[in-house]
Amino acid sequence: MANSFGKRGAAVAAPSPARLAAPEPIEVAAADRPISRIPVSTLLILVLLTGVYAWEVHVAGYTVSPRALVALGGIDGNHLFRDHEWWRLFTAPLLHLNAEHIIGNGVCLLITGILLEPLVGRGWFAGLFALGGVAGGLASALYNPPDIVSAGASGAIMAQLMAAFVVSFNDEVPAKVQRALRRRFTIIALPSLLPALTVSVDHVDYSAHAGGALAGAMAAMILRIFWTDGAPQPEHQGAGLGLTGVALALSCFALLQTSQPAMLPGLIPESAMPDGNEAAVAQSGELVARYGRDPRAHYFRAIYYLKREDLPDAEDQLRTALDGARKMADAMPEQFELSVRLTLAIVLTAKGQQSEAARVMRPACDFAKANARDEKGLTYLQGQGICL
Repeated sequence: MANSFGKRGAAVAAPSPARLAAPEPIEVAAADRPISRIPVSTLLILVLLTGVYAWEVHVAGYTVSPRALVALGGIDGNHLFRDHEWWRLFTAPLLHLNAEHIIGNGVCLLITGILLEPLVGRGWFAGLFALGGVAGGLASALYNPPDIVSAGASGAIMAQLMAAFVVSFNDEVPAKVQRALRRRFTIIALPSLLPALTVSVDHVDYSAHAGGALAGAMAAMILRIFWTDGAPQPEHQGAGLGLTGVALALSCFALLQTSQPAMLPGLIPESAMPDGNEAAVAQSGELVARYGRDPRAHYFRAIYYLKREDLPDAEDQLRTALDGARKMADAMPEQFELSVRLTLAIVLTAKGQQSEAARVMRPACDFAKANARDEKGLTYLQGQGICL
């Protein structure tokens, strides 16, 4: 039995490794290959949008007025085409009007990113956002009235949603994911493109939505060219486009900070503005101390001194307010500079400085005659030979 066992053992001994046949390669399906499911670009974009909105709140309050939005980098036809401020194409997509606006866009971005980013990759996802933001801003400025200010990431998100819809027809995308992408498009994108399907059309920039969607569709067609058969994601990730967009936006914000005093922290937030002129005058000392860069604080303080017949201090405050009003025209109410000039001219005439009062009012006389709310003040100046 021992010999029999030994021979049997020899007979079934494994062949040497050198004589083994090479195993057939096993191909892993594209859908089964490991892909990071954490939407890193989506989360970073959300952080960026939140940071910019926190800065908006610091400068202008939780609800940003149209004039403040222009000063912060919002886009409209006048500033883009008339004044050639092309940098607004990169700042406007990162701005939002209020908390509801940024929360709504943030939720849509997150819903889209969770599904689309792992599919196309972090670079392409960020690139689609940057491209859609610029295209949406350009379409808004082209098709809206030139004085309508627009801002927000909806154009950028529409580009991603439209790209998701186009990509859903790619054979490399699993059927389950294809259906999910089309559902996202139907639920989120269609109501944003068709006003008739929405409950309200107030404050919705459909031009920006359409511009972003068109850019997203075109980008997705190009993206499919880089999607080789069997690849889990498109090749040649578009990270450079996304990073360039972010760098340009941040550079434009930095330039705006240094070139326009209206962008510097120090303006009175809407939430801190006193209720009515009487309250503003009563609180003018505190307003000047806390918001010294805001010309409105100095104007209220001037009225405070006028009520006490302190003409020299009133003149000083009004001159400070006038200087700020000229520099911050985009951020101030429409007739603010006129009110400052009118009040300063009245103070100067009371001090016997008619020629100086005429110089102060000269740039605003025609506008004052057509739009001045203080007809009594204008009548007084005309009686002094000013603005005849």
